[in-house]
Amino acid sequence: MGQPYRGQVLTLAMNKPVDRTRYQVVLKPTVALRRKADELLAKKLPIGTMNHFFLEGRYYMARDEVHQHPPSDPVPPSLKEPHHGITIYFDQKPVIPPSLGTAAKKAFNMAMAPNTAQKNWADVFKFINGLSMNDMLAVFDSMGSSDLKTLARNLDYFGQNYNPKRMRFALDVILRRSIPGQIPQDVKVHGQDKEAQAYLHQHVGMPSTIEF
Repeated sequence: MGQPYRGQVLTLAMNKPVDRTRYQVVLKPTVALRRKADELLAKKLPIGTMNHFFLEGRYYMARDEVHQHPPSDPVPPSLKEPHHGITIYFDQKPVIPPSLGTAAKKAFNMAMAPNTAQKNWADVFKFINGLSMNDMLAVFDSMGSSDLKTLARNLDYFGQNYNPKRMRFALDVILRRSIPGQIPQDVKVHGQDKEAQAYLHQHVGMPSTIEF
């Protein structure tokens, strides 16, 4: 898990590899994710057990695995031997989160429709821009990273008539997990940068280390 699993080696002989096209290891776990990992670890479920859950606006998969720190890691000796641990992954499979409202769900469905020649990107951006900042962030936060990048690539051309700077701001907030240095004037005037900051505080939390 990046910081929490810094330098950690997964013993693949004991862990069946997961589908890396769907699951991506969480690099900066939040406090809430740490609590979830501790809760699952305490259950001492069989190695390979996969638990899917929705938290902080995202879908995750936690998996019981055999962990082992390298000899050079500054951890207790017991952690340098194979031991039971939890790895948390982002679940990249797009699913409509139950927390989205009706308009946000429609925007999510439009954005996630197959990217074919028939896809009307202008309508996608027109509808997304009509959302509140909080709903827009929730929609972007619910999309996989590859789908977000596709959306971003089409924004400047197809979204030019629908306040692209506002949507770019929201995209950057989600992609970077922080408020961009340059904030569009209308976003600042209407206090939407403060809404974005509140969203991050609620849905991301403070990065925290975790060791098993």
